[in-house]
Amino acid sequence: MTYQTHIRQMLQLPNVLAQTTGILGWLISVLINPFLSAGVPLCGWLAFGGMVGSCLTMATARRFVVWRLFALVFVLFEALAFRFQILQMGEPGQAWMIPMAIVITLGSTILFSHVLDYGIAAAAVWLLLFYGQMDLVAAMGLPLFVVMLGASLALGVLLNATFVRIVASTLELKENYRRQAETDALTGISNRRALMLDMEQVCEEASPSWYFAMLDIDDFKRINDRFGHDVGDQVLKEIATILGRHFPAGRFGRLGGEEFGMLLEAEDERYLAQRLQALLDDIRSNTSTGTCFSFSAGVARLAPGYQPSDLLKQADGELYQAKRAGKDRVHYRGGMICG
Repeated sequence: MTYQTHIRQMLQLPNVLAQTTGILGWLISVLINPFLSAGVPLCGWLAFGGMVGSCLTMATARRFVVWRLFALVFVLFEALAFRFQILQMGEPGQAWMIPMAIVITLGSTILFSHVLDYGIAAAAVWLLLFYGQMDLVAAMGLPLFVVMLGASLALGVLLNATFVRIVASTLELKENYRRQAETDALTGISNRRALMLDMEQVCEEASPSWYFAMLDIDDFKRINDRFGHDVGDQVLKEIATILGRHFPAGRFGRLGGEEFGMLLEAEDERYLAQRLQALLDDIRSNTSTGTCFSFSAGVARLAPGYQPSDLLKQADGELYQAKRAGKDRVHYRGGMICG
């Protein structure tokens, strides 16, 4: 899962709730405001419409950049909507400028996935609310205004940065748990669960250029009995290393015990046989574990409507034939294609 996908999932509900609170807050304030005898001007309603439109855009946006941009747009429209309402109140509205600026500044901290975005939005809120209101700033005292501005911005940035860091840490923990759940502890490659997920994706593609090979180390029990389980473990690790060297795309894994599985994309059966022969030759010549070893394999080709279980069953049948025919070979469609 990418950071963008994760943060959208994490923030989707809080964002909707925060934006809905702002929308309802503006509507309710209009209804109960005793100083709006002349009503809200058209520009105020247009800004309110911008709030609603921005909220809907964020909720339905498919692209992360659009979702990220309209968080800023929403806050700008929110500041404008409250500015127009407060200005319509006349002198009584002056007392609401500072509180409203602080509420919007701090209330929008959870809308942003990047601190820079939040900083821009928060500064814009104060600029929009107090633009052309220097008399109000002078009346309250410039030093006090600067203190209120600086404190709210600093607190907002701190809250947003903390929130973003927590979200990023949550993603990191989730990814660590996912990797642990999908990684074979001994070899460090994909385990059966992860490989089955890859197989499901390939089956959904339904491309006939995909093949599944099931590998089984020949006479692995003899290796364990003669040289010990430590050497047997080293053999398993070496197989995983060699697979990674031959198939850097990484669509392979340990099915369990001495069995491995891998997904191969090949233009034709000849190319498939060449790749498997190269793998077989590399493993035969490997002596890093202090003992020679080889593998037998069965291959199944993806067909329309196939499920992972179909590939496993077909490849297992071919593997059984390879074992019966003398081991140290690869079988496909009832015959040896390399050995």
